[in-house]
Amino acid sequence: MKAMMPFQGFPAEGLRFLRDLAENNNKPWFEANKELYLAAIQTPAVALVAALGERLRERFPDIRYDTRTNGSGSLMRIYRDTRFSADKSPYKTNVAMMFTSGQAGKLAMPGCGLQLTPERVKLIAGVFAFTSRLSG
Repeated sequence: MKAMMPFQGFPAEGLRFLRDLAENNNKPWFEANKELYLAAIQTPAVALVAALGERLRERFPDIRYDTRTNGSGSLMRIYRDTRFSADKSPYKTNVAMMFTSGQAGKLAMPGCGLQLTPERVKLIAGVFAFTSRLSG
């Protein structure tokens, strides 16, 4: 397994990237700035997932976290699902991550997480979407 860098914060250019993305939320701009996204947003976000995940496990041993960046891990993808949304902007302008307990998908089990924008950090706790398995 690849060694994880310790979390040292998000660099100023990463927060600037999120602000600029809000003003230029289109594929050509994102593709031209994707390397900056990977270096200044995704890499430190993965380090934060690992650091928070380990700290949470110290107190809550059942907490699960995953450093994959393909949408299956704790870090939410930057790409928005616009199929059923009136807002067709293709990219999220925040960094979001979830830590869950249990074996179902990350949005179907109780958990906690955070959503970071250049202006604030929101803490998240609860269940995002109840499934028929949980309701019956």
